[in-house]
Amino acid sequence: MSETLTQFGTSFQSKIIASLLRDVKFIQTISDILEPAMFDSDSNKWIVKTIRDYYYEYKKQPTLEVIKYKIDEIENDILKVGVVDKLRDVWKNIEATDLEFVEEQTLDFCKNQTLKNAILNSVELLENKDYDGIKSIIDEAMKAGSERDLGHDYLVSLEDRLTQSARITVKTPWD
Repeated sequence: MSETLTQFGTSFQSKIIASLLRDVKFIQTISDILEPAMFDSDSNKWIVKTIRDYYYEYKKQPTLEVIKYKIDEIENDILKVGVVDKLRDVWKNIEATDLEFVEEQTLDFCKNQTLKNAILNSVELLENKDYDGIKSIIDEAMKAGSERDLGHDYLVSLEDRLTQSARITVKTPWD
């Protein structure tokens, strides 16, 4: 099994980037296990790294304006042209009908890579008979890429929910 997304092709990689820009649940789920090094081209690597760094800092996807600003900071003209061309290709795929499939395949691939790396890293721990260390590494790898649905944030709209107009009461016969 390859350690990069080369086996899926360039169009598939463009759709992964489109999903990162479009689907907040996807980026929440995969941000900790998707590595820019898994992509083929330097422009893809730069875009994924930029999206991931922005997500880590602001907890949302970057807008095209943010990406344009970041592109202007690139000093290498060849990389800059490659990134702009790749973003045009990504934008063509932003409404593709198979993005759900792409997300599932990407998530499976990244989970498998994380587990594979955990197993390879645990070999040295096995030689040292550090079984607790192996268990923790494997447990972390198994949790990687799991959904981070934290439920509802009830404090955000507390006042709105407590206003009289938002409360629908049912009259009881004994009032």
